[in-house]
Amino acid sequence: MGLPFIHLVKSPLSHYFYEVNRNEIVSIEENVYKALRAILREDTEITFDEKTEAAIQSLRVNGYLSDYRPKEIEHPATPLLSYYLTHKVRKMILQVTQNCNFRCTYCVYSENLYETQRSHSSKKMSWETARKAVDFYMEHSRDVDQIKIGFYGGEPLLEFELIKKVIAYADEVFDGKEIIYSITTNGSLLTDSVVEYLASHNISVTISLDGAKEIHDTSRRFASDGRGSFDIIMSNIENIKKKYPGFAKKLGISMVVDPQNDYDKVNQIFFDDEKFSGLTVHSTPKDDVNANEKTIFSDKYLAKSRYQMFLSCLSKLGWIEKEFVSPMNSESLQNILNRTMMLEPIVHLPEKTNPSGACVPGTRLFVSVDGIFSLCERVNEESSAMQIGNLLNGFDLQKAYDVLNIGRLTQEHCQNCWAINFCNLCAKHADNNNSLSAELKLTHCSNVYNSAENDLKAMILFKELANI
Repeated sequence: MGLPFIHLVKSPLSHYFYEVNRNEIVSIEENVYKALRAILREDTEITFDEKTEAAIQSLRVNGYLSDYRPKEIEHPATPLLSYYLTHKVRKMILQVTQNCNFRCTYCVYSENLYETQRSHSSKKMSWETARKAVDFYMEHSRDVDQIKIGFYGGEPLLEFELIKKVIAYADEVFDGKEIIYSITTNGSLLTDSVVEYLASHNISVTISLDGAKEIHDTSRRFASDGRGSFDIIMSNIENIKKKYPGFAKKLGISMVVDPQNDYDKVNQIFFDDEKFSGLTVHSTPKDDVNANEKTIFSDKYLAKSRYQMFLSCLSKLGWIEKEFVSPMNSESLQNILNRTMMLEPIVHLPEKTNPSGACVPGTRLFVSVDGIFSLCERVNEESSAMQIGNLLNGFDLQKAYDVLNIGRLTQEHCQNCWAINFCNLCAKHADNNNSLSAELKLTHCSNVYNSAENDLKAMILFKELANI
């Protein structure tokens, strides 16, 4: 019998193992934990007492500690990929411009930080390209009930007239179907006339904001004179909540968090300013996948973040009031709880399976100003490995297959990886600027292990608190 496909984890209160095949967290006694640790280390010199042996045998009899590994790495959507791309494109994101009125210090389009990515330019999408993109979406979403169209940049509101034209045309083309429009903006151009239009067309708006004024203004500056943008964004948010309270409920805040900043200072804005009450907050660390310098999380930052996660757990259980909890961590906890609900016990992994990070390419279709298809707005636009077609020729099915099945690049590793069900690596983590690299993909695996370990511990913490 081979080594059990498990991962050991413990909390201050108890000991557990994660059964990969059954996708289940199992509580065990300390003596069993130590015995399993010795087994995984293949320590043949350690012997176990009768009680421990009996406990391990009982686990095996009940279907745990299996050494089963999947036989092949293949994304489950592989046989249906052609159908998805022909009939079930779920969302289209239009890059209406590559221009921006900001020059953020961490921007992925910065010439100094991301050498392989495109840089800021004056390129913008023509009406002809936008119209063809909407037509393409219509033709490839016939089996989708809900149409989703997003506007992206650069700063998309620099092309507000084009956006209005696209919406009018899409309303006509998709007549009879529900359409959800969304836009990601830096928030500086949300004038009354713009907001009135967005509100009247029920468009969801995500505004980029990076924390308190001193932090935000350090990173998010105007291109024209280098001044900070915090005051004008806050003024616009305040104006929207005052004049358009119904529409304000559709506002979201996107925070790019630099872990070199003080976590409390990033977080404090949500406690000091009532303008954020009721707004959805989504936070992500700086994207360093293609960056020249990697993001480093300080011990102090991690400690404060984990404390806030603990408070979020207490709030979720009703032990403390919600207003004492960071909305950043509330969202993170909810994401973890959502994943907890997906921990449904199974017999074992199927013969063919795939790391969970890869999405189905093309179903969230990013269309550049030039009509080139990329996997989404988060990948390197300049890399041909991330481009899966264009408006002229349609989808490149072979390239879509390749990025769908990036797990095959590291098949043996993935077959034996305890975090396979938690993996968040997408094709961009294997993108070696025009080719897919197994070696590059493997360099990101340590981040997956750390993230999966933290998820397991958060799940365990919440369950333990719930049982106190």
